[in-house]
Amino acid sequence: MIVKYFATLRKITGVQEENINAKTVGELLEIIEGKYGKEFHDSIFSGENFKKGVIILKNGKNVIYLDNLNTKLEDNDIVSIFPPVAGG
Repeated sequence: MIVKYFATLRKITGVQEENINAKTVGELLEIIEGKYGKEFHDSIFSGENFKKGVIILKNGKNVIYLDNLNTKLEDNDIVSIFPPVAGG
């Protein structure tokens, strides 16, 4: 599937998007953390929970309204990951 990164996540990963195979959103995030480390983890998680403002979309639908980390993924899906955005 295609994973798209936005804002600060592009700086952490060094790419706008990449192909990664995973069966669930949780597994996908574990793979991404394994690849990019603590900086990626800390940018979207506070402990075991998502930071306030983190958005993960599967084909344009927020995974919190699907099955959150257990949301099933298929090869043709597009997953978009947005970190919290600060502004003023």
